[in-house]
Amino acid sequence: MLVLVQVERGDLSGAEASAALLRRLAEESGEEAHRALAEVGAGRVALARGDSSAAVDGLRSAVERYDRIGTPLEAARARTMLARALAVEGDPESAVAEARSAAAVLDRAGLVAEADAADAFARSLGGRGRVGPKRVGTLTKREHEVLALVAEGLSNAEIAERLFISTATAGHHVSNLLAKLGVRSRTEAAMHAHLLRSG
Repeated sequence: MLVLVQVERGDLSGAEASAALLRRLAEESGEEAHRALAEVGAGRVALARGDSSAAVDGLRSAVERYDRIGTPLEAARARTMLARALAVEGDPESAVAEARSAAAVLDRAGLVAEADAADAFARSLGGRGRVGPKRVGTLTKREHEVLALVAEGLSNAEIAERLFISTATAGHHVSNLLAKLGVRSRTEAAMHAHLLRSG
């Protein structure tokens, strides 16, 4: 998550340092899940740096590790990033296949916003969209505003102050958007906001 935030803020040096720390921690632990997470971080940084070839290699390795250890959601999230790297690399057919595969897993898990973002990316490359509910479009204009503020890390009181509404109303909006997105936490909602922006 820290690497993601640093990349989003344009702090590529910080993101590289965080990715390097993840790699060291993964080497110390020896855990496959930690190694995959480190590869995702390195892939995200490589993609931000414009090195799509390194991003593809790292993200493909992460997907394979996640598949081996049986963590389909993490594999799907890594596949979504891999799809973006493949598109930059000039392989839209593989990008569509990875994005559609990710969307199917995310959709089955009830992570509709992430599935919608992966699906929208596949469609942007000429792939067919999946069928089924796409609830993100049902967010109200206010809920979209609240989602953007949640993604900035604001509390309900800070959201209320920014939007000139009561704290209770802000909390109500946050609860509604979490339910509509099918997520359990503000952190997951922030990830959805990022995926929707980049999708």
